[in-house]
Amino acid sequence: MVRKSTKAAAAKKETVKPAETKAAPAVEVKEAPKAAEVKAAPKAAAPKKAAVKAEPVTAVTFEYADKKIVAKELLAAAMDAFKAAHKDVEVKEMNLYVNANDGYAYMVVNGTEYPEEKIEL
Repeated sequence: MVRKSTKAAAAKKETVKPAETKAAPAVEVKEAPKAAEVKAAPKAAAPKKAAVKAEPVTAVTFEYADKKIVAKELLAAAMDAFKAAHKDVEVKEMNLYVNANDGYAYMVVNGTEYPEEKIEL
């Protein structure tokens, strides 16, 4: 009986067809959509940054005896005059004292008064 079982097993092996094996399902290949057909995906809203406000334009103008003096221009003129007269001094701080009665602006640079260095208004 042993012989019959081996012959039957061999016969079964021969009857198994390769078509009966499971094959992977066919994959359908699609073309990539054209650029005109592609819709832009909505972007996630970026967190809003605090808006940086620009500083307002400011100016200080003194008017007296038919004269107009802009504070910023007066300070720039004083700085230029001081640097021209004192090339060896580094200006870390400058204060101007405007005396309209005298018609001059007096300088204090780095805590030192310079009465000879005055700007005519």
